Amino acid sequence: MDIDKEELKKPPCQNLFYSVEVRENGKINLCSLAFMNYEDCYIGNLFEENFEDFWNGEKVRNLRRMAFDGQYPHCKSDKCSMLVGLMFKPDIDVSGGFSEYIKSYPTHVVFTHDSQCNVNCVFCGNIQKSYPAEKVKEMDSRIETHFLPLCRDAKIVKLQGAGEVFASKHSRNLTKAIAQKYPNIKFHIQSNGIFFDKRNCDDLGITDRLHKAVICAHATKEKTYGKLVKGGNFKPVLKNIEWLGSLKKEGKLKFFYMGFIVTAFNYKEMKDYIMIARKAGAEVYFVQLRIENQWLEKNERRVAITNESHPKYNDLVRRLQDPIFTSPDVHLDAVFKTLKPITGKKRFYCFLIYCRKEFKAFINVIFASRKEIR
Repeated sequence: MDIDKEELKKPPCQNLFYSVEVRENGKINLCSLAFMNYEDCYIGNLFEENFEDFWNGEKVRNLRRMAFDGQYPHCKSDKCSMLVGLMFKPDIDVSGGFSEYIKSYPTHVVFTHDSQCNVNCVFCGNIQKSYPAEKVKEMDSRIETHFLPLCRDAKIVKLQGAGEVFASKHSRNLTKAIAQKYPNIKFHIQSNGIFFDKRNCDDLGITDRLHKAVICAHATKEKTYGKLVKGGNFKPVLKNIEWLGSLKKEGKLKFFYMGFIVTAFNYKEMKDYIMIARKAGAEVYFVQLRIENQWLEKNERRVAITNESHPKYNDLVRRLQDPIFTSPDVHLDAVFKTLKPITGKKRFYCFLIYCRKEFKAFINVIFASRKEIR
């Protein structure tokens, strides 16, 4: 995709100047690993180094200098939401202006260090994760010493993206602590939606301080939801979408988004998903499936519908021609805008590729079974 470098200078990427992401073991990134190469994204360790030393260190200042010239060689230009205009536009506070050296701490802090979750999601590898009590205690000990000081100039704090904030004791403790110490901070919560209700938000002290809410349900039917989010509960998700929609309509929630990772299991429900979102006043973003775990690698041939060899590929392309997908409240990952139907010899060739993958998978199962018997 061609990108106008002059446009990228007005203004440069906000993440490089006003945002950080806290990952596991105190690692600090400038952006999500989904959008930026790791070697450039990682800038230091909050637990082992002085934050001010690497926040304005030579590595970060060099990235900022390149941004002034519209240069982003460190970014995944086909996936970055700023570079290709996907999903939602950045809403980071940049009132301090853009400079190679930033005097303040980040105004936008993202916490993705806690991957504890209450469901087994295929997108995360079908792993329901919880930490032992000792690790939770150790993480909690960092709240006062490291996490709260990092938020001293923050206007917005985002949780989570890695796990489920409402299902993690540590993330709940962290959220409460931030809300109590910094009464002006607003919260951006990304959730599977099961526990994203008024009772839990009241308990954390964030009901009236929600800036952005993102719920990723990936389905409109309970059967489909069960295939993708094992151990989940679809009914409270729908109920909580309605509650968040009421906050949006009352002006108590500035942004409300609903995420949907497109697979062969759920693509037929994309249009209905938009209708549910619209009823709640939410915008929708459809994201391409990324093969990032063993389960998806093993089942890619069946779930990755954007592959031309998938038998349902043309049906997806046909459905995307519906004008509803060009609506301003619907955001498509870049790949969906480039998909074209396959016909003739190419279609037959793609069918053969799919059959070959299925046969190979079948043989692997047979050999695996024989090994177990032996």
